[in-house]
Amino acid sequence: MIHSLLVPLDGSTFSEQALPTAASIARRTGATLCLTRVHVPAGLLPFGGSTPVDAEHEHALREEATTYLERLASRTAEEHDVATSPTLLDGPVVESIDRHAQEVDADLIVMTTHGRSGISRAWLGSVADGLVRLTHRPVLLIRPERTPPARLRGGAFRCVLIPLDGSEAAEAMIPAALSVAGPAGIQVRLLQVVLPTTPADHFAGELAVPFDHTDVEQRTAESEAYLRRVAERMRGKRVDISTRVVTHGQPAVAILEEADRLDVDLIAMATHGRGGVVRLVLGSVADKVLRGASSPLLLLRTEGR
Repeated sequence: MIHSLLVPLDGSTFSEQALPTAASIARRTGATLCLTRVHVPAGLLPFGGSTPVDAEHEHALREEATTYLERLASRTAEEHDVATSPTLLDGPVVESIDRHAQEVDADLIVMTTHGRSGISRAWLGSVADGLVRLTHRPVLLIRPERTPPARLRGGAFRCVLIPLDGSEAAEAMIPAALSVAGPAGIQVRLLQVVLPTTPADHFAGELAVPFDHTDVEQRTAESEAYLRRVAERMRGKRVDISTRVVTHGQPAVAILEEADRLDVDLIAMATHGRGGVVRLVLGSVADKVLRGASSPLLLLRTEGR
């Protein structure tokens, strides 16, 4: 159950594109929408310690940010009929957001993948990337567009794709995905990727059955049986469940192709990789999926089991 949602903002219209989706989830669940912005003191900026701090200017910047948050919170509460709570933070951006998420016990963080510099900004090294590396809370990442699609503005997640790799850590994403998508009437598509006998990429990455010399057909059958067991455990959750196993040398490409084929509203995946190593770096499956997906991506950092 979701009781508190945290939406980090930077004052840009791109970052505000996370609000309709977050508000929709908050309205459906009765959760409080916590809006936050981080003011980075001049002393923490690069080379900030080499110049005198203008206290009056710092105060004016904080006042401006506070006013922005309060106005946005008021407007969001009125337009979406949800409880809102604005908070201005001070300090390093990623660490401050994660600490505040713990303080308000946020069940979900909703944010766009970039803000101030718009759609040209790379995800690697951004606040979104740093936060997913740090937090153990689910993070719903929304790719901002100059004209957001209508279904995204409505916050509807009717079809959810969940890639699994056979580990309990990957399966830990399932409850979070169901909470974000809705209580009933959704379509859940479970996917597992089996590497071919001669993989296109010798490094399999996360969220795929590891390459070995076992017959592909045998590994496919084992994956199908595994997904059926997972689906059976979900039968009582009032969702429409289907499973699919695909053979592909590049797991991220396979996930993106399946997402396009199904026209999914949400991709939900763990960032652990088999063996428990968090690998959210350029070239990883999660990063490739985020860069290539048109639909929102729900990520959860888990411990490998």
